[in-house]
Amino acid sequence: MNRLKKLFKLPWFILLVIFIEGILLSSTAVDKAGIPLLKWMGPGRPGTYEDYLAGQANKPVQVKELQVLRPALNRYMNLTTETKKVLVLVSPRVFSGLHEKILRYGIDLNLHGYEVTLVEYSGGNPVHLRSFIISRKQNLSGCVFIGDFPVAWYEVEDDFYEYGYAEFPCDLFFMDLDGQWRDTNGNERYDLHQDGSGDRMPEIFIGRIDGSRMEGDEIEILNRYFDKNHEYWSGNIYVHQYGLTYTEDDWSMYGDMLNDISYLYDNNYEAISAPSTDRNDYLDDRLNNVKYEYIQLACHSSSSAHHFVRNGLLTSNQVRDAPPLGLSYNLFCCSALRYTDYNCLGTSYIFNQGQKALSVVGSTKTGSMLEFRFFYQSLGARNPVGTALKEWFERIAPYDIYDVFWHYGMTVLGDPLMVMLSGEKDIYPPLHLNGSTQENHSLLMTEYINVLNWDINPLNEGKGVSGYRIYLLQQEGFIGLHDLDLNEYEFLHRSVDKGDKYVYAVVTIKSTGEESRPAIVEICDPE
Repeated sequence: MNRLKKLFKLPWFILLVIFIEGILLSSTAVDKAGIPLLKWMGPGRPGTYEDYLAGQANKPVQVKELQVLRPALNRYMNLTTETKKVLVLVSPRVFSGLHEKILRYGIDLNLHGYEVTLVEYSGGNPVHLRSFIISRKQNLSGCVFIGDFPVAWYEVEDDFYEYGYAEFPCDLFFMDLDGQWRDTNGNERYDLHQDGSGDRMPEIFIGRIDGSRMEGDEIEILNRYFDKNHEYWSGNIYVHQYGLTYTEDDWSMYGDMLNDISYLYDNNYEAISAPSTDRNDYLDDRLNNVKYEYIQLACHSSSSAHHFVRNGLLTSNQVRDAPPLGLSYNLFCCSALRYTDYNCLGTSYIFNQGQKALSVVGSTKTGSMLEFRFFYQSLGARNPVGTALKEWFERIAPYDIYDVFWHYGMTVLGDPLMVMLSGEKDIYPPLHLNGSTQENHSLLMTEYINVLNWDINPLNEGKGVSGYRIYLLQQEGFIGLHDLDLNEYEFLHRSVDKGDKYVYAVVTIKSTGEESRPAIVEICDPE
């Protein structure tokens, strides 16, 4: 009753807006029971829970906190008083082989306003992992799993009332921290999801960066990935803000599937639908075309191959070898992100020799995303990919059985924190940042000086930039050192210790205080 009283105290025009929005949303509700189903089409069969267990070792949980990086750059601290926290969990094997790259990734996120907790984590099962995340949930935005981490499985007795029994990896288990997940028959697969102490909607996002089930060396695969990921966070990857939807025959009449990407790109996208779709066209003219920043594909598939009506199979290895040149992907494709299967399609989109391709959204089961507008609206608001998927889950709630069939396998592979439209309306970092150590000799002493120099970025012309700001990484995060005028392209950090490692960030600034993304350089002059 109190809520009704408060509602009727609102101005009439706000009530009218709420009423109209409710009508519009209800009128566009999707009949999920009537949409043509995705089908497993291609070689093999979905990997089972027993297949997954056969490759897992039963070890106790071990946790080692590595570092906490707190945000310091003014641009982000001024935007909000609420700390955005990210928990980055890395397996011991990956951290041992790539510790410098993992720490650099943490720094990249820190520079973009996140408080980052880096943790080495191993052993246990999904319940242990979820409990650990819950223990760190205050102000937590999301988690990144780097390496092979426990997988929660869900099962349904008759998938879509047509396919019979189905079991699949379910990362919503780690996203919904206050719901109740039950295994009613004791077979180690969840089969009931209830409100629990809260509701069934996710509180955080999850992303997996895992090359352990791909052809090749896991460490080398992740090494290449984190190098291109660092180029993205450093502002060195520029893309056309242009999208593509590529829709096969069964869904070519659905306007939302073809055009909801407009919520991200307005009119800056291309919608190709059957009968104009073709395996060779997708591979040769779309997948490796530099003009597309984002690609949404609707196609029957298996976990290891797309199956096009015209010209047939496109395997995960062929996708990987293309290589994909977009920044991110949405795969409306059966089981394309079943990351427990060897060489799954999702991993082939991001782990390759290409210089972009950093994240992919899709499903671990027969099913995928519907009501795309909610996802693209969030991306268009420049939310990270993981946040956009989380908000999409929130918008489609409460979940009925068809939501379980269609959506409970949805997840993100790759970096869940990357943002589309990353260059829109921004100022840009300086170019070609370099650093070196020089000696300054006098009669009685020698002083060591770190010298930074860079070039002006021509993309900032006409954007009202006023100069540059220099930051230094210390234990508690980045601290400001000095501001320079726009016509100064060199900074001297005097009296440094020879042989120590120094990490600097240089940003372009406006007189209003707005900062660009950072350019980063590391100096370590051996003694």
